[in-house]
Amino acid sequence: MVICRFIIGVLVGLSCLTVLAREKTGVEDDRWNNRFGCFGALTSEISTTTELSFHRMLTPWIGVGGGVGSWKILMPEGYVSGKGWSMDLTGDNRPFNIFLHPSIVLRTPTVRVGKCNIGLYAEPGFMMNVPYQRVEVELTEGWRVVDYDYVSTTRGQWCATDARLGLYLFFLRGDITVGYMISNQDIYSPFREMVYRGVKFRDYFPARSSIQGIFASLSCYF
Repeated sequence: MVICRFIIGVLVGLSCLTVLAREKTGVEDDRWNNRFGCFGALTSEISTTTELSFHRMLTPWIGVGGGVGSWKILMPEGYVSGKGWSMDLTGDNRPFNIFLHPSIVLRTPTVRVGKCNIGLYAEPGFMMNVPYQRVEVELTEGWRVVDYDYVSTTRGQWCATDARLGLYLFFLRGDITVGYMISNQDIYSPFREMVYRGVKFRDYFPARSSIQGIFASLSCYF
C-alpha cells in the first residue's frame, strides 16, 4: 500500500507539472509519437534486470505501453540441503524469470542547463512474471554427486507494482535516463513455496517486502 500511495503521488505531481508547462523544446515535438527503449538495473537483492520497451506517446509528456524483460539473481541468499541431497543455485542454475511490464511513461518539459536539455522522468507499472519456477537438486553420496532431480512450483508472487524515477537528458531524437527504482516484488516468494523430500524451503530464504535499485535506460523517438 505504501508503494501504491507513492506511485499515485508521483502521478499527481508530474501531471501538475506538465499542465503548468508553457514553453516547448525539441523533446516536446508532437510528431514523435513512438518511444522505443532499452533498460538495465542493479537491485538491492544483488540481481539484474533488463528490458526492451515500447510506448505510444499520447502527448509529449505521457505515454502508455510496456516492455518484455528478465531478471536474474547474481548471488542467491538461500541454501537448502537434506540427507543425500542439496539444492544447486550456482552458475546457470541461478534463479531468473521473464516478465511483462505494462507501464505509463511520464516526463516533465525540459530545462536548459548549459547545452543540455534535462527533465524529470517517472514510470509506474506492473511486473508480471511467468508463473513457474524450477531449481536443480544434486543427489549425493558423501561428497560425490551421483544424480540430479528437480523441484518446481507455480505458486508464489507473480505480479508486483513498481516505479522508476529519475532524470532524463534529451538529445537529437532520443534520451538517456538514470535514476532509482522501487518495487514490492518478492523474488524469493516462489522458492519459499517449494518442498523436497519433506523439507520445506520456506525457512531457508530471506523474507523481503520490497526491492530497490539504480537503473539506466536509452530511448529513441520516431
